Amino acid sequence: MESARFRFRDHLENGDRLEMDTSSEMSSVSSDADEDSEPESMTAKGIKRLCAELVELKSASDEEFYKNIYADYPVFLSIFEEAQVMESELRLLKSHILVEKQLVESLAGEIHLKLLSEENIDSIIEATFGDEESFISKLESHTDDLVEVLDTLLSEQRLDEALAVLEMEETAAQRIISEQEQDTDVLAFYNSLVSARKAMLVKKFTVLAENPRVNEPELLSALNGLCRLGESQLATQLLLRHYHSRMAKGIQRLQSSKSLPNDLYVKELSKFVFSVICQAAKCFTALYGEINPYALDLIEWAHEETGVFADSFNVYVKSVSETGGGLYMATESVDVAMIFCSLLESQRIVLRPCMMKHIRPTLKEVLEAQMRHFKRVIGIFTSCDTWALSRYLVSGILSDGFPHDGTWVDLEYCLLTNSGRKFITLLQAVIKDVYPLFALEMDSFIIEGLRNLFMEYISILEGAMTSRSDFPEGGGTTNNVAESILQQVSILLNISAVRHIFSSFLITVIHNTCPVNVKKATSYAVDCQQKQLDECILRVKETSDHLRSQFYQRVIERPVSVENSGIHIAESSIDEASGFTVDYDSPSLKFQV
Repeated sequence: MESARFRFRDHLENGDRLEMDTSSEMSSVSSDADEDSEPESMTAKGIKRLCAELVELKSASDEEFYKNIYADYPVFLSIFEEAQVMESELRLLKSHILVEKQLVESLAGEIHLKLLSEENIDSIIEATFGDEESFISKLESHTDDLVEVLDTLLSEQRLDEALAVLEMEETAAQRIISEQEQDTDVLAFYNSLVSARKAMLVKKFTVLAENPRVNEPELLSALNGLCRLGESQLATQLLLRHYHSRMAKGIQRLQSSKSLPNDLYVKELSKFVFSVICQAAKCFTALYGEINPYALDLIEWAHEETGVFADSFNVYVKSVSETGGGLYMATESVDVAMIFCSLLESQRIVLRPCMMKHIRPTLKEVLEAQMRHFKRVIGIFTSCDTWALSRYLVSGILSDGFPHDGTWVDLEYCLLTNSGRKFITLLQAVIKDVYPLFALEMDSFIIEGLRNLFMEYISILEGAMTSRSDFPEGGGTTNNVAESILQQVSILLNISAVRHIFSSFLITVIHNTCPVNVKKATSYAVDCQQKQLDECILRVKETSDHLRSQFYQRVIERPVSVENSGIHIAESSIDEASGFTVDYDSPSLKFQV
């Protein structure tokens, strides 16, 4: 302010110096502004530099931090896993300690009870040789202590300890009775109390075994307790009743299940039923040993349960047969059931004969129903036959893998009508379906069913050949009737080929299945099977021969009888219906047999 006032006075006094003073003042202000902006720029630069250094320091710190994390992460994981392992080991050790503690406490209690009992019994026995009043008083005191201990153990559900006390008391009672010459009221009272506690223990073991939620170790422990108390028969009944209840509930659950398809139902049912029988057998062996007097009870129970399984199996087989599953589903179900049933034979439980006894009648019904169906099929495709022979490759007639005896397959071709070709195909399909039934000793039913199919086919062919009393002299034709001799000859050749193929199939199948059945069959059963086979083949041959002889009588013997009667027959006549020339006087060499 002073310089300003000074410069102002100078300006007033000397106007000439105004411009110089003004320029000087302006330069002074400019230098002051430069001096003020210079610190500001230096501060901004310093701040920016400091911020950059801080950013670099932060990035370096973060990088170092992440490097340390990545380097220490595996170590952390290993430490964490070791901590988990150590924690599980500590829990396991804690459980072991608790178990050992319980065992020690139980052992200490048993030792205490044993010592107490021995001391009491020894003192009682010593009293028998002394004063009778001393004996009575000590026995009464021991009885009171015994009852108190047993009541405490039973109320706390410490059944094993109560059982151990009773076993010791049983031995002690025998010693007392052997040393005491005369029975006393106190001794009888002692025996009654012990018997009452024994009955209570038996009841508690029974309740435990009858509990539907009891597991197998608890069940086995309860049953073992009953056996030690002399109730082995009751233990056997409870064991079999427990597994029967499990089986009934499991079968009901499978039957009510909607998620199982038909092809899995029998597998799951067989697996469940025979696994339950297997578990019962193992529990039975653990309870009584390999050789025991109650083995027959187990076998009888297993047979009864097999009957229960067979009832469910039969219902299923009938249902799939009615819904179109047919014989194939039935035989497949039999295979599955037999596989699981055979697994029990390693435990010396043979249930195959029992199961075959129960399911054989149902399978027979299914087999008969299927045979009736196949007869209708034969009637359908035979009604469309034109009775014209065709040559078929033998290799084309046989299905892949189908067994044969080689008696006719050496031929390259086979003469068959259309229905004969279809009958051979049908026959192979039927044999494949029924093949597993041979293991059930259903040979007679199978042979009879196949023979009936052949007889049905022959009967239809016979009707086609003999539907008219004589060859037609003219007029219309009947539907699917072999009106011409050529058609009838075709039928005879077709029958001959079909008969040989049928016999070959039947012999081969029976001989292939015979070794399976011979293992468990008697020579009488094998002879019966062979006899049935021979009778079937003979019957088939007689039927085809009878049809051939009928044809010979009509074609050959009738012209001879007409000639012997003096009636003149032209050397040849025309079958007006078919246009086929029949030479009655000179039959073909093929028919002059």
